[in-house]
Amino acid sequence: MKNLIKFVLVVVLSLISQSVLAALTLTSLSHENAGSQSKVEFVATFDSSYDSGGEALIAKSLGLHKINRVVAQVTGGYLFEYDYTNNKVLVYNGGMDAHTHAFTGTALAARVISVIDDNTAATNGTKLYLATDDYFDTEGVFFSENAGGVDTRVEATTGTLGTTVFYAPLDDEVIEVTDDDTAATNGTAVYVRPAGYGNRAILVSANAGSDNSSFVTVASGDTVPVYYDSAPTMASSVLYFDEDGTVGDRFLTVSPTGGNLYFQSQEGRWLKVTHNASAAALGVQVYFDDDGVDTDDRLVFVSPTDASGTNTNVSYLAYSEVEDITLVPVYFDEDGASAIGLRLLHAGDSTADIRVAFVDYNDIDTKSRILNVTYSASAASSGVQVYFDDDAVGIAEKFLFVSPTNVNGTANLSQTFTYYGAVASGDNDTSSAAVADQVTASTDLSSLAVRMEVYGDK
Repeated sequence: MKNLIKFVLVVVLSLISQSVLAALTLTSLSHENAGSQSKVEFVATFDSSYDSGGEALIAKSLGLHKINRVVAQVTGGYLFEYDYTNNKVLVYNGGMDAHTHAFTGTALAARVISVIDDNTAATNGTKLYLATDDYFDTEGVFFSENAGGVDTRVEATTGTLGTTVFYAPLDDEVIEVTDDDTAATNGTAVYVRPAGYGNRAILVSANAGSDNSSFVTVASGDTVPVYYDSAPTMASSVLYFDEDGTVGDRFLTVSPTGGNLYFQSQEGRWLKVTHNASAAALGVQVYFDDDGVDTDDRLVFVSPTDASGTNTNVSYLAYSEVEDITLVPVYFDEDGASAIGLRLLHAGDSTADIRVAFVDYNDIDTKSRILNVTYSASAASSGVQVYFDDDAVGIAEKFLFVSPTNVNGTANLSQTFTYYGAVASGDNDTSSAAVADQVTASTDLSSLAVRMEVYGDK
C-alpha cells in the first residue's frame, strides 16, 4: 500500500511540476483507445509569457509512455507545431510577414522596334490595326490585310523577339451602283436576308438565270455572291441605295432584326447594310443584272440625278461588328517622348493603353517583352498611320509610315514584366517559400485555449 501511495504522489507531483514548468494548463482531459494507441483530448491554455523555445508538453503529463502524434487546432490566427525531439509545443504567427522580393538578376537589354520612313507606305503596305477582345480591351494583337494573305511575323531590331501580325480582309472596299432607267426590267430586285447568326446576312434575288450569281467590287475586285431564290421576299427586306447619303452608310434596309446587317464577299470582307426605318423614303430600290457583261456594274438603280453612285465600305469597322472584336488603327508619333509606349498611339473607344506581347521563342520565360500602344484622343493628328509590309526583306523593317521629317523612327519595348506587382524580370532570382515566423519571446498568449489531440503509447 505504501508503494502505491508513493507512486500516486510521484505522478501527481510530476503533473503539477510539468504544469508549472510548461506554462500550459491542461483541462478537459479525456482518454480513449485508438487501435493499438491511446488518444488523449484536452484543452491547452497558455500563459502571459511565451518561451521562445516552445512550451513543454511531455508524455507523462498525459498519462502516456510516449507521444507519437500531436494535432492542434488553429486558434486565434496562430499555428502550432510539436517538437518531438525536445517535447515542446511551438507557436507561429498564422499570417506571413510582408516580404519584398529583391531583384538580383541581370536586367534585360534594351530592345526597340523600327518604323521605316516610306513615302509610298500606303502602296507598299497595308494599314496596321490593333485587335482587342470586347472583354479584354487592354491586351491586343496586330491585324492587317497582309499582301500575302497569311499571318506573318515582325521582329525587334535585334534578336529573335517578335510578334504575329494576323491576316484579315480589312481594307476599305468600294461598291458601284449603276444608273439604269430600266433597272426594274434589266434586273431583279435585291433583298437582304438575315443568315440566322447575329448580324450576318446574305443577298438574295430571283435572278433571271435561275441560278446563283455575283458581282465584283470596284476597289479590290472582291466577288460578292447574290443567291438565287424564286421567293426572295421571304424573311428578307428590300435593299435601297441612298446616293447622297453618308459614305459607308449608303446601302439601307428596314432590317427585320432592327439592327445593321453585314454580307460577306467570297474573299472574306464584310460589307455593311444600315438599318433605317425610312429606307424607302431616303433611298431607291436596288436591282441585280445577273448577266451584265461588266461584273462591277451589275447592281443597278434608277438614279434621281441620272448618275451612277458608289459606297465606300469601311471594312475594318464592319469586321469588328461581325467578329465581336474591336479593331483600331495604329499611329506613330516620331517626335513623341522616348519613354516606353509614348510613340505608338491609338484612339479607340477604350481609353486604356493596349499591350502587345513580343515573344522570344528561344527563351519564352525570361526574354519576352511588352509593347505598349498608348491611348490618345488626338492620335490621328499627333501621329501618322502605320502600315505593314509583310514581304519586306528585313523582318525588323515591316512597319512603315510616311515620316514628316523623312527619317526612320523607333519605339521602345518594355524592359520588364512584373510578377506579383513588384519584381522585374530578366535572369530572375527565385525566392524561397514563405514560412510563418515563430512568435517572439514573452508574447502574451493567455487568451489562447487550444484544442489538442495526442496519440501515443500507453
